[in-house]
Amino acid sequence: MLKLPQGPLVPTLFFILVGGLAGLCIYTFTFAGGHAYLSSNPKACIQCHVMNEYFDSWQKSSHHSAAKCVDCHLSHNPIKKWIDKGENGALHSMHFTLNTHPDPIKLRSWHKGTVLNNCLQCHKGLVDDVHQDPKGGRLDCLHCHQGVAHGAAR
Repeated sequence: MLKLPQGPLVPTLFFILVGGLAGLCIYTFTFAGGHAYLSSNPKACIQCHVMNEYFDSWQKSSHHSAAKCVDCHLSHNPIKKWIDKGENGALHSMHFTLNTHPDPIKLRSWHKGTVLNNCLQCHKGLVDDVHQDPKGGRLDCLHCHQGVAHGAAR
């Protein structure tokens, strides 16, 4: 069995390690402008250059005057919204740091449900009157309207 050393050295090393890790996280968050992700400002999305094309196409879309990025891409439930922000932020940070983001960027399957819920929430009256699924299944708005918020699909 491994025996850890005793004495004041262990707590000191522990606090140095934890403090160093916390400092690195705070520095990275500050350097990357992480505070902007706590807002709903669409310009926060273009801190990463791979989002410039999507931001530009959104500005030219019919949704520009009606919805911000967070209105479509994050849950409207306040708790789920912050969970989504955390998951997306961690994933985006990893891809940006490792330069592994897909090109073109794809909507992840688990995230598509959030986007579809938000489509239906904003367009409920229209969807109820016009778009009925004869089989009673869930409508996939993006099947026909994929390019509405970001222009034509690549």
